[in-house]
Amino acid sequence: MSKELRVLILEDVPSDAELAQRELKTVLEKFTVEVVETEEDFLNSLKAFNPDLILSDYQLPSFNGLSALLLARGYNSFIPFIILTGSINEDTAVECMKAGADDYVIKDRIKRLAPAVLNAIQKKKMKLAQRNAEMVNMRLSTAVHQSGEAIIITDTQGKIEYVNPAFEHITGYSSTEILGKNPRILKSGKQNQSLYEELWNTVLSGRIWHGKIVDRAKDGSLYKEKISISPVFNTLGCITNYVAVMHDITKEERLEQQFQQAQKMESIGLLAGGVAHDLNNMLTIINGYSEHALSSLASTDKWYEEFREINNAGYRSANMTRQLLTFSRKQPIEPRLLDLNNTINDILKMLYRLIGEEIKLIWTPRANLWPIYMDPIQIDQILMNICINARDAMADNGNLIIRAENVTLDEVYCQAHAYAKPGSYVMLTISDDGCGMDEEMLLKIFDPFFTTKAVGEGTGLGLAVVYGIVKQNEGLIHTYSKPGLGTTFKIYFPRHNGADFEDQVDREMELPSGNGEIILLVDDEIAILRLMQVMLESMGYGVIAANTPQDALRLAKEQNGKFDLLMTDIVMPWLNGRELAKQLQTIYPGIKVLLMSGVMAYRGVFDKEENFIRKPFSHFDLAVKLKEVFKS
Repeated sequence: MSKELRVLILEDVPSDAELAQRELKTVLEKFTVEVVETEEDFLNSLKAFNPDLILSDYQLPSFNGLSALLLARGYNSFIPFIILTGSINEDTAVECMKAGADDYVIKDRIKRLAPAVLNAIQKKKMKLAQRNAEMVNMRLSTAVHQSGEAIIITDTQGKIEYVNPAFEHITGYSSTEILGKNPRILKSGKQNQSLYEELWNTVLSGRIWHGKIVDRAKDGSLYKEKISISPVFNTLGCITNYVAVMHDITKEERLEQQFQQAQKMESIGLLAGGVAHDLNNMLTIINGYSEHALSSLASTDKWYEEFREINNAGYRSANMTRQLLTFSRKQPIEPRLLDLNNTINDILKMLYRLIGEEIKLIWTPRANLWPIYMDPIQIDQILMNICINARDAMADNGNLIIRAENVTLDEVYCQAHAYAKPGSYVMLTISDDGCGMDEEMLLKIFDPFFTTKAVGEGTGLGLAVVYGIVKQNEGLIHTYSKPGLGTTFKIYFPRHNGADFEDQVDREMELPSGNGEIILLVDDEIAILRLMQVMLESMGYGVIAANTPQDALRLAKEQNGKFDLLMTDIVMPWLNGRELAKQLQTIYPGIKVLLMSGVMAYRGVFDKEENFIRKPFSHFDLAVKLKEVFKS
């Protein structure tokens, strides 16, 4: 033995202590001895000397070996303890062994001491190994029991012998319900039989099987899990059990699907935004030249009706591109004073096409609606998203009712509805008599990506967008629904207390004209640039036309800043319109700016300080906007 052992000898006869040490030398290479006679010294030595072996006389003047044994076991139950005595009767020997002595040796048979010591040391090693194994098993058992992964242990026939709490949580089955059963109780019927054949062929051959399975919980709900099933072997190499570790991946896969769907929608949105941008540029040309032709023709001219049809078709197409931009979320937000009746009337035809002929659309406006202040395109978004959901909820037929009316919310109402504030509102009500929703679903309908539709049939973003629009405009939205009884959305838009509708520009007014102001016009589309120049000059403005931002900077320098307004497209190569405006305003402070675009790729909402007009626009809209900018 290479380790130096510490041996504590409890003995009141020095010669007997020396005799014991001589015997120890026959079996121990290195050891240190401490000899004590009293209980006090024995206790102190237990703590200070920390012995690896104790040899104790049985009978001492004021103490005995059995008492010493009990003290030693209370201090450390693994210290080998041998009774070394002159004589001992059988009953006392049995009592000592029951109390935990490893052996007893009669002094006149001292030669037995050496093998007794070796045997006691070996027993200590075995006890320590057993304790360590038990601790490992305990830790392993605790880890399995407390694991966040569901774990099943079965016998070789597949009968369940153990499940941990995670399994109970995921499946809904308690251990008392599931023990003794076969895991096939979880089968959902969504797997091919070939999968189970592969599983059993793998584990029966002693290999580990990995795979994904859709199972059914106790309440009937389906969940997907990643499973690893391992055979357990005994010392003879025979399979005794199977252990399955199951990780619930239902939420992970749902998030992955939502992420993929969002990526797909983002890609489609980028495509839609790009298409809408190009269409708006073309429609600007079509609408602009058709308006210009109309302005030069008498209403009795044979070409007048043809050009008016071209112009009307152009503006209908412009409305279609607005829907593309709404979808791609690149539509600039331009709040304005609205009569909700008029705004809804403008989108009714599109709603009829969206919901189909089988569903009856009932629109019941109310007279003298208060004005609201928001972007009309956002009203379109709200109506389209809610009406499409209503169509899907009604399947092949039903009634869809839209109403608008003035309401006043008092303190009593506001106390019963979170975030409501007393005041005057215009209430938009959209009701259907479809399948309805339960309370649990009502709590989730505005969550992004929440949808009850099949994969690929809905993004789960429609009502989230509606909620965002309503909140952005400081409104309220409340939903009422019951299974089988349809759904009602009530949306409250704050009454606008500023200018009334009478203050808005009348489209039948005479076309406003300029007073010779000079406009630096910038657009990278040559056809649009020429059209704008014709339009502006016909309104009485002087025009300096530039096809690129670089040309604009050069011309501005040549003119030494002698122009009154910069009118520029926003989306251009090399330098966008906003950056161009900043550079020119730095060089020539005081010049006014009018931005124009058919799609906004940089920012979705315009600052109130910014002057903006959306392509395609009419002669009248441009003339009014220019007058507004020059007056500001």
